[in-house]
Amino acid sequence: MTIFEKSEGGIWDYSPDGTWLLTHGKDRRSTPRNNYNEALDRVTIDMADRSTLRTTVFLSDPNSDLFQAHFSPDGRWVTFNANQNSDSRIYIAPFSTHPVPKENWIPITDGSAWDDKPRFYPDGKLIFFISDRDGFRCIWAQRLTSDMHPFDASFPVCHFHSARRSLSNVPIGRMDLAVGPGTLIFNQVEYSGNLWLLDRK
Repeated sequence: MTIFEKSEGGIWDYSPDGTWLLTHGKDRRSTPRNNYNEALDRVTIDMADRSTLRTTVFLSDPNSDLFQAHFSPDGRWVTFNANQNSDSRIYIAPFSTHPVPKENWIPITDGSAWDDKPRFYPDGKLIFFISDRDGFRCIWAQRLTSDMHPFDASFPVCHFHSARRSLSNVPIGRMDLAVGPGTLIFNQVEYSGNLWLLDRK
């Protein structure tokens, strides 16, 4: 079944009740952000009603590109990351059928590192994400309060500090993370090589 005849981007996630889709959008009202003072498009997070196929902007920021939107298990919240220059920060916003302004976003990370691919744990009390905060690209987690604010500090879940087997070997745009009960699924690249001796006889 075709959902959209035309789409400028992919679908990030769908609501647990199957009613709403979170999609990749563009904001053409963006402020200038290059050396030629041109207004380039900003990436937004849009929402699409499955019954009408009507798409509207859900989250947008004139200073950031927004990616990786995923619903909480109960469908009441959405986690995503906002990229600005070389920084990527994770937020949570309440899901609404109307645009949610930035002042209502809850910062989960402080923007001091590249934090990406946020995913809710099935109980909704924890977020897993990718971060380079310790100098390597590793998997971290953040506990949440009932109102989706950070509880205590983020903590490492899986370190990948070797050059041979590293998350950094995967381009960040192609990297993904999935979270299930007691399970993390992710892609990484392992580098290996062989030494050969040529017998000249």
